[in-house]
Amino acid sequence: MRILLLTTLMAGLLATGCSKHSAPAAKVRKPVYPKEDALQVVDFAQAYQGSVAKNLGGLSRRHIFDGLPFHLDGRITLYGQSQVNWDRRGNSTNNPAAQYPDLIGVPVDRTFHELHVIHAANWPDVEGETIASIRLHYDDGTTYDFPIIYGAHLRDHQRIRTEESEALSDPDSKIVWRGPGIPNFKSTARAFKSKFINPHPLETVKTLDVISTRHLAGYQLLALTVADSDYQRDVTAPVPPDEPERHFADTLAVQVRDQATGRPVKGALVKPAMDTDGPYMVAAPFYTDENGDGVIRYPKSRTAHISLTVIMKDYVNAYANWANDFPATNTIQLIPAQ
Repeated sequence: MRILLLTTLMAGLLATGCSKHSAPAAKVRKPVYPKEDALQVVDFAQAYQGSVAKNLGGLSRRHIFDGLPFHLDGRITLYGQSQVNWDRRGNSTNNPAAQYPDLIGVPVDRTFHELHVIHAANWPDVEGETIASIRLHYDDGTTYDFPIIYGAHLRDHQRIRTEESEALSDPDSKIVWRGPGIPNFKSTARAFKSKFINPHPLETVKTLDVISTRHLAGYQLLALTVADSDYQRDVTAPVPPDEPERHFADTLAVQVRDQATGRPVKGALVKPAMDTDGPYMVAAPFYTDENGDGVIRYPKSRTAHISLTVIMKDYVNAYANWANDFPATNTIQLIPAQ
C-alpha cells in the first residue's frame, strides 16, 4: 500500500508542483526607452534567455519603483538543482544544465551608491540559503559580493499553497508586484525588489557577475538599476499580501539517524512535499540540526498527503510518506553509501 501511495503521490508531484517552472525561452528584443533611463538602468538585454511574461505575465516593459526606472523585458535564469532535475526527468540523454548558466557577466561602466534589483527565485529553497551572488568588479581590479538569500531578499516566484510565510527578513527587500498565478496550483505570481549599498561608491564598477551557488532554487534576474543616495526619493509601498499571513499549527518532527550507529545526522537536507488545499506541491526544505532533528509544519485540516526525501552526502537517499493520518514524530534511518 505504501509503495502504491508513494507512486501516486510522486506522479501528482511531477504533474503539478514541479511543472510550474519552465526552461528558458528564446532571447527577446529590448524596446527603446527614454534616453534619461540610460543613466540609471543597467542594460543586460544581450543576456536575456526569455521574456519576463513567461513566468510573470503582466510584469513587463517599463516600471517605476521607489522613484527609479526599471526595464522588465527579459530575464536571466541561473542554475538551480530543482529545475535541472525536473527537466532531466525521463530523458537520460538530455542535459538541461546547459540551459541554466552558473555565471553571467553584465557591463556597467559607472559609479553609483545603490544597486536596485528586481528578481525572484525559481523553486523554493532552505530559509536563509544563499542561492546566488552579485559580484561587482571595480576598475582597480577589486571585487565585492552581495549574497542573494532565500527568505531575506526573495522567495519562489509562485506563492504556492504549501508556503507558510512570505515575509522577508531584509528591510531593504519587498514584493513590488503580484499577479495571477497558475490556476491548478491556486497560487499567485510575484516579483521582489532589493536595494544593495555599494561599499565603494566612488570607484567605477566595470562589470558585475550574477553567480549561481548551484543549490535547489535557481535565480531569476529581471531588472537592474543604479542610483545615488537620495533620502527624498519616492518610496513604493510593498504590495499587500494576497491573503492573511498563513500560520501552520500542526507539526511532524523528523529525526534523522545513522542506521549503523544510531547517531544523529546533522545537516541532512529534508525535502518535504504535501497535498494542501488540493494540489500536491513541494514544501519548505530544511537541514537537520545538530541533534539530527527538524520539523515539517502543515495545516492538518487542509492536508491529505505528506512525503519527504532525505539527502545527505555519503548516505543513500531515504523516503517516507503518509496519507491523512500523520505521526507526531518519525525517525528516518540513513544507510551509509557503499
